[in-house]
Amino acid sequence: MAIDSELGTSGASDAQLIEGLRFGSGEHQELLYRRHRQVALAVAYRHTDNPSEAEDIVSESFLRVFSLIRRGQGPTEFFRAYLLTAVSREAFARNRAASRQLPTDDLSQFEDGQDNADEVMQRAESKSLRSALSRCCPNAGRRCCGTPRSMSWPHARSPRSWA
Repeated sequence: MAIDSELGTSGASDAQLIEGLRFGSGEHQELLYRRHRQVALAVAYRHTDNPSEAEDIVSESFLRVFSLIRRGQGPTEFFRAYLLTAVSREAFARNRAASRQLPTDDLSQFEDGQDNADEVMQRAESKSLRSALSRCCPNAGRRCCGTPRSMSWPHARSPRSWA
């Protein structure tokens, strides 16, 4: 059901605005945003003490709900209830992610405790390099990739002899 132009959008119900939004109307999206923004902010403020975080939560929730509606999913009526649920879930997800982060100045708890870890890593890398070279170089037993003056390969001559 589309909104009649005589009816306008100011007196339209949420169900009518949602239907218009499904057909791609930016005006209906804007009116839904203006109509429900303050309530969504109030709910977001309950979940966080940071005003900019609350605004981010509300913005993200509106984007998700509008995206769902444009894809033919989401609410067909009761937009506010759907939006406020999305706001609460977004706030919970952000709070859960923030609780997993542990700010600390002491990095000793993240060290592996091996003093020779770099040496072990270098040995492992050199072993893998040697095995890769042995597969690709026909003369794996020689130092074919050593100094440029090595005569293992005929093209490994000094630059002066190229002229």
